[in-house]
Amino acid sequence: MAFPRIFRRQNQESKTMQVFSNNSKSTTNVYTTNPKLSDYTYIYQRDEIFNRIINKLSADVFNVGIDILSEDENFVAQVRDLFLSNNIIEKFEDAYKLSLIYGYAVLYFQSTKKEFKGITVFSPLDIQQIEVNNDKISADYGKIVSYKLSSYFFEGAANLSKDTIKSTETVHLCPDMINNDPRGIPLSMKLYDKIEEKKNIDYSLAQALYKNSTPLRMLVTPPDISEDEFLDAANKFKDINMKTEFVAPEGFDIKSIDNGELPNPEPYVNYYLQTICAGAGVPYAIVISNMSGLSNTRVALKQYMDDLVAIREKTIKPKLIEFIRKLQDKEILPEKDFDIQMEANESIDAIDNSTITYNMARSVSALFEDGIITIDEARRMLGMEEHEQSSSPKEKKTEKSPTKNFEVF
Repeated sequence: MAFPRIFRRQNQESKTMQVFSNNSKSTTNVYTTNPKLSDYTYIYQRDEIFNRIINKLSADVFNVGIDILSEDENFVAQVRDLFLSNNIIEKFEDAYKLSLIYGYAVLYFQSTKKEFKGITVFSPLDIQQIEVNNDKISADYGKIVSYKLSSYFFEGAANLSKDTIKSTETVHLCPDMINNDPRGIPLSMKLYDKIEEKKNIDYSLAQALYKNSTPLRMLVTPPDISEDEFLDAANKFKDINMKTEFVAPEGFDIKSIDNGELPNPEPYVNYYLQTICAGAGVPYAIVISNMSGLSNTRVALKQYMDDLVAIREKTIKPKLIEFIRKLQDKEILPEKDFDIQMEANESIDAIDNSTITYNMARSVSALFEDGIITIDEARRMLGMEEHEQSSSPKEKKTEKSPTKNFEVF
């Protein structure tokens, strides 16, 4: 008899999901032990860059028009009504965001007697363990059997009557998995060390700025003063600031001490920001709203848009199809052939491209004003035709392409 494999919650034992080698005898390993789920929560709540990356990525993935393709119009209408009335797409977006932070998320849908009752999103914080079929001769080998909910969640959940839910009533969303481990690899785990290093840089920079914000001063006293005179002068001088004054007696001298010039932090900060953005697959220019890199920004944006398409097609679309098919299995929806089409709203392109065009125009204009490029070179850099008559680029306007509208629900 084959026993099921049990995957316990990550933060019960921090070494069960180790990614970096963590030999305690080694003196060269600079990485921390495997972070816990609470650490991922912390960096999402406290690191502004990581927070923006997660929110931006999840919002852009789901900024799409979704069509149910079927020859049966009544079936399409049923699916659309169920999705709209239960905020299904919003629930999937919430689950995707949680899966980026924690590795996976579970969408649990409740139903009774062929009637859909609602959908709940669980994160690994809510799940105590995952049971997986470990029978190697079974057709379901490696598939999830059930989830055991955390006791704290079960006790406070008025809409749940059990602490174990079956995989037949769930959709398991896990964007990045290795060795069939259903807990996945969180984006937080991949970026954790760089975020911690950036946090240390930020702290060190803040301390340096704080310490150097007030110049250091030294009081030089005559060698022949009495101990009482020295203590009195030292007491008055120690709290001197712009709101107080200290009249130095004859023979006393106040000298300023140079704190030293602070190093330029920009290269260090940019290195960590760019590394974190690269690891997340989100263009640096989008995250910090800086489109100064003309050609590189266009290439990065194009790659980002291609990545979004791949995420929708390989991760989100199959799970939406799985969700609908499980509703068909429970006879909540009729058995009909269907497919799903996901097409990006042009609003993503329009917003990002308009920002790029605006910043590119400013940069190219500066090059033209400095005499570095000609007006025709400037127009070519902006993707415009060469100017025909006047030397002023303002006289010729480019036509905006019409915006297509897609149905979103």
